[in-house]
Amino acid sequence: MNTSSLNYLLAFLTIMISINSQINPSLALRCLSTKPATTAEFIRTSCKAATYPDLCYISLSTHANAIQTSPHSSAHTALSVALTTARTTKGVTSKISKDPGLQEREVGALRDCLEVLGNSVEELQKSLVEMSHVQINSKDFGLRMNNIQTWVSAALTNEDTCTEGFEEEAMDGRLKKSVRRRVEKISHLTSNALALINNPMLLANAALSVTLATARTTSAMVSQMSKDAGMRPREAGAMRDCLEVLRATVEELQQSITEMGDVKNSKNFGLQMNDIQTWVSAALTNEDTCTEGFGGKIMDGKLKTVMRGKIVNICHLTSNALALINSFASLHG
Repeated sequence: MNTSSLNYLLAFLTIMISINSQINPSLALRCLSTKPATTAEFIRTSCKAATYPDLCYISLSTHANAIQTSPHSSAHTALSVALTTARTTKGVTSKISKDPGLQEREVGALRDCLEVLGNSVEELQKSLVEMSHVQINSKDFGLRMNNIQTWVSAALTNEDTCTEGFEEEAMDGRLKKSVRRRVEKISHLTSNALALINNPMLLANAALSVTLATARTTSAMVSQMSKDAGMRPREAGAMRDCLEVLRATVEELQQSITEMGDVKNSKNFGLQMNDIQTWVSAALTNEDTCTEGFGGKIMDGKLKTVMRGKIVNICHLTSNALALINSFASLHG
């Protein structure tokens, strides 16, 4: 995996760890139809982030009609290509392993390779099925993407393990070269698929969606708590002020998600991204304003702790979302 993809993955996992288990994130990502020439350009641009960009473009360009300009479809197709190749290679390896002229060490290496290839096929198959369930506004987007990233990474490790079994000098040269060439192709295709799964636009949308879901849940909780008749005037005032800025945060995050859905291939990309960055930055400022309202020693300690904990969580998620948005903007700026 290249450094850029790893950074996106780490940022995404940070977001996932921060999510309350009761929150269901959703993805607001719309795919626009385009002309064939634009589709080819989209595939070539997407493949620049892949570990093996030339192989990525060659393997995906024949599926242009299915991909169009959808990051989701490009990742799904890349997984499908890797899975098909892994299945074919597993079949070829199985036939080779039955050759009676092989040495015992070669048979052992082939059997080990066959076992891990079987695991790779299973993991890629699970990833492909899971990817097909990642839909627009999917409530469990984050969990599904995390599963996919884990399985594809495991498949990549399996493929590396297979090639390591043929490193000994005592191995037949032609056999070693043939098997390693086939397995390395699967490894390269799998690596490319993982890079496309970690697409910065998908991750930026996921981060925004998770943050919005958290802000909405917190806003509803604050609204309910603010109705407590036992609150002192200062606490009630702080709750009302916080609720007001939380509602503004929800509105700004929703605007950002809507704009992100329209940003692909837009002639006004820079302007639209600037709007998104402005809204998310404003949301972050709102959250800071909310926590400031609970300063001072006379505030109820338990209430202060609860409110600050909830708001700090949103702040962290918003900050992560802004970082991913900035990364996406810089890649396409």
